[in-house]
Amino acid sequence: SSAEPSRFLKLLVPALPEQNADVPELVNSAREAEISWRRRVAYGAASPAERLAVVWGLTRLPEADPRRWWWGRRWTHNDTPALIEKKTSYSRFATYEDCPLKYLMGQVLGLDPVQTYQMAYGSLVHGLLEDLEKGELPRDLDALLAEAERRWRPEAYPPGAVSAWLRRDVRAILERYLKFEANNGHTTIAVESWFEFDIGDWLVRGKIDRIDQVHGNGLRLCDYKTSNSYKFESAVKDDLQLMTYFLACMRSDELRALGTPKIAELIYLRHEKEGSIRRAAINRPKDAEDGTRWDDVVEGRIAELIRGIEEEDFAPNPDAECRFCSFKPLCPMWPQGEELRVS
Repeated sequence: SSAEPSRFLKLLVPALPEQNADVPELVNSAREAEISWRRRVAYGAASPAERLAVVWGLTRLPEADPRRWWWGRRWTHNDTPALIEKKTSYSRFATYEDCPLKYLMGQVLGLDPVQTYQMAYGSLVHGLLEDLEKGELPRDLDALLAEAERRWRPEAYPPGAVSAWLRRDVRAILERYLKFEANNGHTTIAVESWFEFDIGDWLVRGKIDRIDQVHGNGLRLCDYKTSNSYKFESAVKDDLQLMTYFLACMRSDELRALGTPKIAELIYLRHEKEGSIRRAAINRPKDAEDGTRWDDVVEGRIAELIRGIEEEDFAPNPDAECRFCSFKPLCPMWPQGEELRVS
């Protein structure tokens, strides 16, 4: 894309000169173009014509050397299995679905063991709402804030402005929850409900934050989200987390005894929409017109991910959500993760 002058330039000069049509627009450097185009070639959603054009451009880039590209090397064979325990959870196979290399780095090699302050913050909020719904904490803002302060661990959070902002955010979340959610007439029958079920010789485990009773014997499965990001309704129609919850209610004896799930939803505690807490929900899946059972489809999706893990298929995914990934310095899809050249 073309470059634009900084908006601060007007503070230095009274007027900008007219654009000189003889001067070509600024474009990416050859190295930047190489990185961008290599990702575009691997991008599955790109059209064949677009990918062919990118390959044509790559062959004409100065200093582009395919010999140092990560996919030029063969995958090695590992005689010792990377995983011994055949146990997994939604969060783990969801990581694999996003990027197999990220799964390898984090779950198999354990290269990111640090408990970030976002995780501590999420645990704090989840714990407060769990005890609120269990009746162990009153539906009173001052009492909830006092309990939040009692549970606050200063060593888990960055000092200064970040901690101050998170404390204000806890207050905003609790106010929002009391206003829109705690008194909306729902009947909670279970909180922090753990489940496990088998897929092949693997054990799948997980936890549902809240289960409400709706429509007689029907259930609503709720998952709290404390992140700043959120998904639109259209993006969760095939959400594997919510599908796993539906499947767990069929395969887990404890959950099956509670009733039949009718709806599953993600509750975004930091966001509001149309006078309520923002949420994204899906109804209980239906069987396909050809008679294929929905639970077989969901189990097949999970089994496919597990099969990739068993076969140690840990290639990076060019379509992954890389923005907040901590493994970029080790990932060959990014310039900081490429191999060092010795000559």
